[in-house]
Amino acid sequence: MKNNLSGRVTALFMASLIAVVFSACGKVEDTADQNDAAKTTASETVTEETSDAEAVESVAETTAVTAVSEAEITTESTAETAKADDSDAEENNTPVTDDRFDPFIEGLSEAIREGSMYYEGPENTDSESARVSLELCSKGFSYTFMDIDSDGEYELFIGDEYTDNEGVTTYSCIGFVVITPNGDFKNLASSWARSRTDYVGGLYFHSDGSGGANLHEAEIYRYDPSTQSFAVEANLVTDSDEPDPNQLPIMYYTLYEGTMWSYQISERAKDDPNALHGDEAQNKWNEYKAKAFAESDKLENAQWINVDI
Repeated sequence: MKNNLSGRVTALFMASLIAVVFSACGKVEDTADQNDAAKTTASETVTEETSDAEAVESVAETTAVTAVSEAEITTESTAETAKADDSDAEENNTPVTDDRFDPFIEGLSEAIREGSMYYEGPENTDSESARVSLELCSKGFSYTFMDIDSDGEYELFIGDEYTDNEGVTTYSCIGFVVITPNGDFKNLASSWARSRTDYVGGLYFHSDGSGGANLHEAEIYRYDPSTQSFAVEANLVTDSDEPDPNQLPIMYYTLYEGTMWSYQISERAKDDPNALHGDEAQNKWNEYKAKAFAESDKLENAQWINVDI
């Protein structure tokens, strides 16, 4: 009995012990599985976080590179634009030249040095060319080039630019030289001490000065490209009488349209029945002036070349 009871107790104890061992092993396996799962989850989390961080870093690097590239491109573009602007400015500040006129310019300089009163031009000068009065340029002169009729060929403008206190710019002209089809020089404009010619705009020139004792003349000329000559638009002649030296002279205004007054036309302009007189002459003259002065200024951006003697 004792042996049987002891055996049964031993058997029961062993069975319980095995159950406990198996239960513990199951718990260990479950814990290991959980630990493995936790490790896997943590690893995945770390991987995901690493991937996200790498992605953010990659985007940041890409953005930074793009920003730098755009900044470099913008800087380079700005620098190139500045260089282009500087180049254009240099080109715009460079005087236009036409070496075809060199003989005329060199001859004018030489005539001034020699102390001549007038300069008629080089040998190949047109017979109808006006003389340049050297009393106005004894110490030197300035010149520029202009394409007055927009035909692609330059004309030589000898003179000066002056802007008064009111901002009005005038261009005195002592020579306006063209080159004829046969290669001759032809000066169309001139000024002298008591008579001045100005360029006023478009194809127009205005001349004003003394015509002699008690006589004053003013003209509006228009350059005619077809004939390379000046056509008279209007000629205002002002003469006077002085019946009493103690009183102001009596002024007479006479206007000729399309022609110039001369002694061959009438001994005195005021007596010419075919001309306009008085207020009518003055009003018409003002219309011609307004038309000429309203034309575009083709010397506005001219680059002047100075010649000192």
